[in-house]
Amino acid sequence: MKKITSADPIRAGFRAIVDVYVAPFLQANGFSRRSSGVFFRESGDDFWRVACDLRKARGVNLGWATVSVCVGFRSLIDFLWPSEAFNWAILDRKRPCIMAANLGHLRPDGQYHEWRIEPGLNTELISMEIINDLRMYGFQYFEEFGALPKAVEAWEEGTRFNLGDHAYLYLAGAYCLMGNSQLARNLFEERIRELENQYKQIPNPSFKREIRTTKILREFLEAKQKESTNDRRDDG
Repeated sequence: MKKITSADPIRAGFRAIVDVYVAPFLQANGFSRRSSGVFFRESGDDFWRVACDLRKARGVNLGWATVSVCVGFRSLIDFLWPSEAFNWAILDRKRPCIMAANLGHLRPDGQYHEWRIEPGLNTELISMEIINDLRMYGFQYFEEFGALPKAVEAWEEGTRFNLGDHAYLYLAGAYCLMGNSQLARNLFEERIRELENQYKQIPNPSFKREIRTTKILREFLEAKQKESTNDRRDDG
């Protein structure tokens, strides 16, 4: 059992959770440490990420630890990267994170969850709970959504987690990448109609901006698809 002892007991407690318990567990399961609280596992096209973060309260010795999991796909990011309409969403091309979820959202109650950290807290107890949640829910998340075909199926069925309405952008990109340009075109047209109808009801400038972004990305993906078709003809 490791107690918190430091001039900054909250940060020390968080570091003990990550360094002493979570990091060895993840590394034993094939993850590499990217930074203090971020771990990646790579398998071909697929990237799995676990991120441990600390949120500290101001003026008091109190904080909260959060853990999230994320899946990303190099082929999809490489395909979308050149688009000016899309690069806002891509933070790390080499280690892509596309769809993330707080561990609490994966629990049976589906509620966002943080672990409270305060001086004198038993960090081993929190660590074992985090590890158990990773084993039961985090790794299941990777199995269910951690390959592009599985993610595409989830997006088609409406499973989006943090992506929200932007899921259709990734889905359209995946359709084009897999050669289903007509499905991508249909998706764009449907989304543009939705946004235009929303703008008519509520003239919010954000709807206008997204309509413009969607049209730019549609044109970009259509050009990419034509380029890919021409390359195949040249090879033939």
